[in-house]
Amino acid sequence: MWSIMTLPMMLSIWLRGSYPQPSPWAPAAPGAAGPGGTGRGRGGARGTRTYQGTPTAKPAVIARATARAEALSDWLRHHDPHAWLVTAALTLLAAATRLPLLGRIRRLVFDETYYVKDAFSLNANGYESKWEVPSTWPSPAEGEDAARDAINQAFAQGDFSALVSDPAYVVHPQTGKWLIALGMDVFGNGPFGWRIAAAVAGIISVTLMCRLAWHLFHRHSAVAVAGLVLALDGVSIALSRIGLLDVFLTVFVVAAILCVVLDRRSYRPKWLRLLDSFDPSSNGLGPNAGYRPWLLAAGVMCGLATSVKWSGLYVLATIGIFVVLDDIVVRRGRVKHWLLSGIVVEGIPAFFYLVPTAALVYAVSWWSWFTHPGSWGRKSGTGFVATINDWLAYHQQVLSFHSSLSSPHSYMSSAPQWLIQWRPTSVAFESQATGCRSGDCVRAILALGNPALWWLAALGIVFAAAVLARRALVPGEGYPLAVVALGYAGTYLPWFLYLHRTTFNFYTVVLAPFVALLFTWCTMVAWRLAGEVGSPGLRLAVRLVVVATILLVVACFVFFFPIWSGMLIDRTHWSWRMWLPSWV
Repeated sequence: MWSIMTLPMMLSIWLRGSYPQPSPWAPAAPGAAGPGGTGRGRGGARGTRTYQGTPTAKPAVIARATARAEALSDWLRHHDPHAWLVTAALTLLAAATRLPLLGRIRRLVFDETYYVKDAFSLNANGYESKWEVPSTWPSPAEGEDAARDAINQAFAQGDFSALVSDPAYVVHPQTGKWLIALGMDVFGNGPFGWRIAAAVAGIISVTLMCRLAWHLFHRHSAVAVAGLVLALDGVSIALSRIGLLDVFLTVFVVAAILCVVLDRRSYRPKWLRLLDSFDPSSNGLGPNAGYRPWLLAAGVMCGLATSVKWSGLYVLATIGIFVVLDDIVVRRGRVKHWLLSGIVVEGIPAFFYLVPTAALVYAVSWWSWFTHPGSWGRKSGTGFVATINDWLAYHQQVLSFHSSLSSPHSYMSSAPQWLIQWRPTSVAFESQATGCRSGDCVRAILALGNPALWWLAALGIVFAAAVLARRALVPGEGYPLAVVALGYAGTYLPWFLYLHRTTFNFYTVVLAPFVALLFTWCTMVAWRLAGEVGSPGLRLAVRLVVVATILLVVACFVFFFPIWSGMLIDRTHWSWRMWLPSWV
């Protein structure tokens, strides 16, 4: 429902300045020397070379060297090395904000009690299993919480004897937990081992954001801003430092949308030439875009996202709508029956690129459940049909759980509060009497987005609406804003359907890349608008404001990093960072 409601917004963005835009990947015209091109003569001939006064073809070795040089030139034209250098630098910055102190909190925090132990049991038994207090242990206090605390304490100390072979009922697929298990395989079953996979995923999300910004804006400044603000975002840092699933979902969602952008850039130049040669007065439906491997890759990424958490389905749906809308907008004015043409000629193939691919990847992600008869929901029946029926019944049970989850929680937060980070999630909080100057010390991880980034991005929605209303977009600015709308539609708006559910602010880790992208778009457009101002003083003032917003994000990172990373600080210093009563 919410994804469909965003269709007029996406369509408006496209129609107000996003197209046509010359593609940097489009080949140069015959006889012209494009960027990095060779400038061939009439007819496209490369010419000949004379050896000992006789015209002859180039020797094979020279031909191969020329082909390699042209291939390298083509690669550099498509993948600017300076953009890769910026990407590498910001990836290192992301690592510097996510890896230090990763194992300092030596206990299971927040929902690590579920996902880390599930990951361990997947490795041990092949399916998520129950944990029960052994009879040889001292009897814990009465209640489920006391038993869980005793098991968690033993787990943190390397005692895994509470694991039993009975299957456990879990409500999320297995891919994210297998990734956590991979970190434990490589680095051991300690705090660093069960968190390193999430940290690596958080770092990769910054790398992908840099590449997405490059392919949307083709400006090094945009790459720098987008990667910087995401690398310095608090909810992204906090969720990269604990063994939860959402940061893996983030990586696959950003990768899926990057694939959509790469798909557009790869097939569009040739397809546009075919459209331009098509007779718009004919009753035909126009040419097909042909084979689209990047769209197939987007389907794979959506399948992986859904195999971490089911909310990946919303991203799959919005990507499908987005791709068809993009095609329809371009056919408008070029094809007589443009709406029907877009739906039939590209919409149907796009469906098969995305949906069956994602479904297959999702089904394969359950391989361990299918191959272990002891898994939860597997009944005594044997055979393929019986197993599939068990699997579908399990999904129905999980769907019922997600639809009715409404248990009160002290840190619950609903979607309308997320854009301003009204109620962040405290995922870890410890007190101790030594290690800081005051003797009253605190070690905390608060899943709070960088206030400067999130609050400015909330204002950025108003700024973007004003730019659209004034029709102030220029070619090249509409499509990036449409991708921002796609990100918000797939990762944020669906949660308005679940206002009755118990939800948390840390879910916004999946939205954070698109908050960063919106912030980047606003800075790029504001900088361009400043250049159109007649007064030099006003132009300088506007650009100083743009730079100040970026510096403000950096300053907030420096100030809040101690409570995002679990650093040991004085309690008074922690209190200074509780700007709103709802943050405590």
